Amino acid sequence: MANCCSKGSNFFGVIQRLYTLFSSSTQRWEILKKFVNGLTLKPLCATRWESHIESVRAVRFQTSKLRDALVHLSNVTQDSMIRCAARSLVENEIESFEFLFSMCIWFNLLNIINAVNKFLQLEDIDIDIALSRLEELINFFKEFRQINYPNAWIAYRIVVTIPVTVVEAERTFSRLKLIKTYLRSSMSQDKLNGLALLSIESELTSSLDYSKII
Repeated sequence: MANCCSKGSNFFGVIQRLYTLFSSSTQRWEILKKFVNGLTLKPLCATRWESHIESVRAVRFQTSKLRDALVHLSNVTQDSMIRCAARSLVENEIESFEFLFSMCIWFNLLNIINAVNKFLQLEDIDIDIALSRLEELINFFKEFRQINYPNAWIAYRIVVTIPVTVVEAERTFSRLKLIKTYLRSSMSQDKLNGLALLSIESELTSSLDYSKII
């Protein structure tokens, strides 16, 4: 299922890269243990789906600690390739919205899949009950898609409108203080929005030809 789309394949590729980076050296593994003292990073296994949920779980609930371990590793290592790999994981993956969002989605999906998978492996399971659980799983996927996909679109829209720095937000509030004084306290919200937009985008509005607009 993970390999059916590039996004899923890339996500699990990052999970495996995290494990490989730390596990390929005892020194780097000690750094990991210094920062992450809870769940241990686990490798992915193509034949055991349970390994996927355990691998994601270790990252899902320890993301900030893993980030700190990677940052520390990039600062202390003398190996330039390891330094680049650690920084790349932090800046391009661990801190990215896409990775964090994918991690939450995949953890929820794998949790349900793993529970059904274990149930189907029971020795005394009834075929009717097994089919019922599979039907419930299919319905879960349908509901999950209907509920979460619209929310994902909203989340992406929020992310792309967040300023890169707080400067823009501070400038906006400074302009609002200049526009809405105590003498204009009864100003409507629509009028305030319009005046604020004109003030903030003053460079653009000054270049407009009002005769053509009117």
